[in-house]
Amino acid sequence: MGLDRFRRLSKLIGLGTTLVIVLQRAMVVAGSVPDTGQTTCYNHKEEIPCPEPGQAYSGQDGSHVDVGWPSYTRLNQNGNPLHEGEAGNWIMTRDNVTHLVWEVKTDDGGIHDKDNTYSWCDTREATNGGDQGACGYGHDTEAFVAALNEARFGGFTDWRLPTREELRSIVDYGADVPAISTAFFPNTSTDYWTSSPFAGYRHSAWLVGGRGDGYDYKSSAFHARAVRSDDPAPASTGLVVNPEGTTVTDTRTGLVWQRNLARDECGRLQTWTWGRALAYCEDPDLAGVGWRLPTVKELASLVDLSRYGPAIDESVFPDTPSTFFWSSTTGAEDPNDAWVVGFQTGATSHDDKSNIYHVRCVRDSVSPASGSRGGRAAAGR
Repeated sequence: MGLDRFRRLSKLIGLGTTLVIVLQRAMVVAGSVPDTGQTTCYNHKEEIPCPEPGQAYSGQDGSHVDVGWPSYTRLNQNGNPLHEGEAGNWIMTRDNVTHLVWEVKTDDGGIHDKDNTYSWCDTREATNGGDQGACGYGHDTEAFVAALNEARFGGFTDWRLPTREELRSIVDYGADVPAISTAFFPNTSTDYWTSSPFAGYRHSAWLVGGRGDGYDYKSSAFHARAVRSDDPAPASTGLVVNPEGTTVTDTRTGLVWQRNLARDECGRLQTWTWGRALAYCEDPDLAGVGWRLPTVKELASLVDLSRYGPAIDESVFPDTPSTFFWSSTTGAEDPNDAWVVGFQTGATSHDDKSNIYHVRCVRDSVSPASGSRGGRAAAGR
């Protein structure tokens, strides 16, 4: 599997590796980070009623509903919507949050078949991370996308391979494998190529799967799902250090981040278990109210895929260790685990909630006084 290989590869690539600085920054959906889809709450080992603010385990992913709650529309071969129960040739799914349009996989042996696999290929020097991959064999990702555009699939010629952040946007962290809405994305397998090369090793590229994301050799065979944009987002300024110097606003997502990490009385960076991490971010003494532990999609939006060890802009977030950070999202496969982002490479995975990891809190730019708690509304449970 791709992620198993990722773990083996990561042992081979040390901090002394000559870094390949690629031109691709993790794409983040403008306006909001899509919701993870998680609606249930947990303690360290089992499902519980979602806690009220101030109670143990409050502030976790399932306690709130993001403004980017998943919303999809089925599209026919002409790009027109198919309403519930309406007959028609459903070949694409539009994400109404991100305005991305996705290829629907089939089980018919054709070009869209769920079992098709490809090597990774990008012949453009500006975007392939210094290695074009395994091209020219007729069954690579570039040839796959070219075939869709030549056939004007769905009436369009701008199909492409998604970035890692785009592909993660449709992952449903409230579901086990396949971690996706099967009502809108049928015939989904595991481990799909993205267009994002891995900055730590030029012969590898990123994958997204139901149990996290990792990287693998570009010559390996994995699935691919094409995407196009119905409404391309305008360019934005990205990360801005706020005047007081202690917070950072991401203008692409509307999120405000804690800039510097907490330290103990000896000046050492602090770490917590998952439950303590939730409580730390909700502490009213933490420079005002409205702070919370980020969801896995929010935390992963800080990853800079052009960097490695750490995979984050250190001019904006100084002293960020190349280690794991907690998210507020519990693992659907095992409620003993919660999702983490490792800032050595930028990969996501999940680990036991009793482990101790770093924390970077987040809030929305919307004032809590507006009634939406920084843009994340209470789920009403």
